[in-house]
Amino acid sequence: MGKVKNKKKIDIEARLFMVLLHLKEEKNKKYSVKECEKNIAYLFDNYAEFKTYFELNGFSDISEDLLETCRMKTTKKGTIIALKGLCDYAIRQHNFIYSNITDLSSEDKKKEILFKDYPSLHITEETRQAILEHPELHSGLSVRTRMGRIYTDEEWERRREEVLSRPLPGGEEKSPTLVKKRKLTNPKDKK
Repeated sequence: MGKVKNKKKIDIEARLFMVLLHLKEEKNKKYSVKECEKNIAYLFDNYAEFKTYFELNGFSDISEDLLETCRMKTTKKGTIIALKGLCDYAIRQHNFIYSNITDLSSEDKKKEILFKDYPSLHITEETRQAILEHPELHSGLSVRTRMGRIYTDEEWERRREEVLSRPLPGGEEKSPTLVKKRKLTNPKDKK
């Protein structure tokens, strides 16, 4: 009787595992965007074939952790059992994430976004009126802000200058507002 050359050896452990878990083998190892049945699995002859499957479907550098997550079992003969749905989901997520990143891959586009001159925001009386007219648009902000009780830029600058011009407590010069408050609260002044 003649020998059949290049016939793959049957991994009994892998076949038994597939039967016990009611898994169906997918012979055509092709990535699919569509959802598949949960009991369909791939049988990879070795780790290199398993890794190559991911590399052929968009991974340039795949981490060992991701491969471990997708791998269901490795038999003593080295056969790897992996669920098709899990492998395809990992590829789908990777391609989605990296397609958005690679759109901005050129250095010019990165610089354009990072160093773009954004307009400066100015709070004016018009801004306050717009907030009062549509407080529902500012629901993430505080109640005080939604009621329009905010400083405009001009009011903020005046208040800032006033506060910064006051001397610190314990200093030699007292501001007129601090002296008046002390006179009112000093019990000796009442007599």
